[in-house]
Amino acid sequence: MRRWLLRILLLLIIVIFIVPFLIPLNPTGVDPRTLASDGGQFVEVEGLDTYYVERGPDDGQPLLLVHGLGGSTFSWRDNIGPLAEAGYHVLALDRPGFGLTEKTLAFDVSAPSQADFLAAFMDARGIDHAVLIGHSAGGGIIAHFALKYPGRVDGLIFVDGALGHPSAPPIVGTLAGFAPFTRWLQIGARVYLTPERYGDMLASAYADPAFATEAVRAGYTKVLQTPNFDQALAALIRDSANNPVPLDRLSEIGMPSLLIWGREDTWVPLANGEALADALPNAELIVYEDAGHLPMEEAADQFNADVIGWLGRLGEAG
Repeated sequence: MRRWLLRILLLLIIVIFIVPFLIPLNPTGVDPRTLASDGGQFVEVEGLDTYYVERGPDDGQPLLLVHGLGGSTFSWRDNIGPLAEAGYHVLALDRPGFGLTEKTLAFDVSAPSQADFLAAFMDARGIDHAVLIGHSAGGGIIAHFALKYPGRVDGLIFVDGALGHPSAPPIVGTLAGFAPFTRWLQIGARVYLTPERYGDMLASAYADPAFATEAVRAGYTKVLQTPNFDQALAALIRDSANNPVPLDRLSEIGMPSLLIWGREDTWVPLANGEALADALPNAELIVYEDAGHLPMEEAADQFNADVIGWLGRLGEAG
């Protein structure tokens, strides 16, 4: 019996620690510049070639749009133009690990680190302060930013914001940082994350899954055509334990905040938005009855009008 147990243990060791390095991970992906289609540009931020879209007058109130998990500048495709036309200086970027921005295992992609990255991006674009608009996990990042750089925040807009939970249990994140497990995650990402599966996960975020048309799916799945997207997934899991915002510090975020939530959101339910509105000292909550997790897409016209209206009141108060 002991001999069989030793053999099983040896086999497990080989499978876990040796086999992943026997499976080749050949370079994949194309130059992200060939995938850019919305007038975006690239700038180096903290050593990463970073993709962003910038529209509107230079002297307009800066708005920094921060997408959520699995998103990109594409998430704001129906909002960037109208906000810029209303006179705002709009900047949207692909966060590290997402979209067309350079991907690498060497970069810390936790939410606090990404808040620092936003500050560096603002510096690179000559933006001293801005209104930050964060969707889903982007909401957690702008909350971290507000706690770390309150003097650079004119206001906050949380769109179905996810602030309280890591995307993976801490033990999973710890294991993901161990080379053999990192390698297995990369292999798993290449095998499992097909455009079809990625698109199906996206569809579940909408109140009406039919909103995820072929064009929408194609826009979101561009990330799978970029080099090292598998490394990005492994890094996101590895660093996720540090993502949650300290909920006992939300009372310190005293700048004006607007919360926009879809009542049909099954990813980050409205109860989270109501709790966040109660925790923030200076917050207003707007609920869209027929929207899910992506109200800036599902109800774009109403979203743009509400944001522009709130920004107008913010400007008058300032």
